[in-house]
Amino acid sequence: MREHYPFCYLTIPPTIKPTEAEVRVVAVNKGLIDMVSGVESDFLGYYSKELHLHVPVDYRNIGCIVYGAGWIKTEKLANEDIHFFHDDGRLIRTRYGLQICVGTPESFSMMKNVILENVKTAENMLIAYERVMIGASEKPEMIAYSHGEKGRYQFQQNKKRYIPKG
Repeated sequence: MREHYPFCYLTIPPTIKPTEAEVRVVAVNKGLIDMVSGVESDFLGYYSKELHLHVPVDYRNIGCIVYGAGWIKTEKLANEDIHFFHDDGRLIRTRYGLQICVGTPESFSMMKNVILENVKTAENMLIAYERVMIGASEKPEMIAYSHGEKGRYQFQQNKKRYIPKG
């Protein structure tokens, strides 16, 4: 993970029993950081690339819970372009931002590195949403599945693009 995202910090609670870990990462890949000679604070402004991941014990099967992008004004987006979790019709917001949907449940067990892939997906989403927020694009330009069963079906049709475990 740190090879791709140098500004990455893992916290594992000191317990005997397996428990959820947390990752704080600035979702800017090393190539871009090197190209602009960037430091962490360069990517934490108004359109912050900071993400917080909750990594459950069985993350390889269910994925991570990813938060970030609190700066997104979802009213600027069509419903089909809002890829964040809801609870009773309200977006899930925490002090870390919105809860971001980074894949269908079936996709995680197929990934070689679930945490890395969750961050890569979120990074691409942040870039696409930022372009909409600043007016550089009318809608987010990213690979995304529909919500619910339709999205699961779309994933099943496209699942060859995932790197299999092995």
